[in-house]
Amino acid sequence: MILCLRWDRFSRNQYDAMTTIKTLKKLGVSVKTVEQQLDLNNPDNKILLSMYLTLPEVETTRTQSVQLKARGVQE
Repeated sequence: MILCLRWDRFSRNQYDAMTTIKTLKKLGVSVKTVEQQLDLNNPDNKILLSMYLTLPEVETTRTQSVQLKARGVQE
């Protein structure tokens, strides 16, 4: 079992996280969090997991964009 505080500590990229979780599951390794507990065997919780993983990715992208603009770099 891999235990993280929150899903954003596990990954800040939704696609990579979902791929890694599926790979780990095939190997018999579960991923759990302390603060955002989800039963990943419940299909409904996959929606919540996707949100937990997507929001940090958007935040990271937004932060990078702001930093580039502050340096005068156009996207």
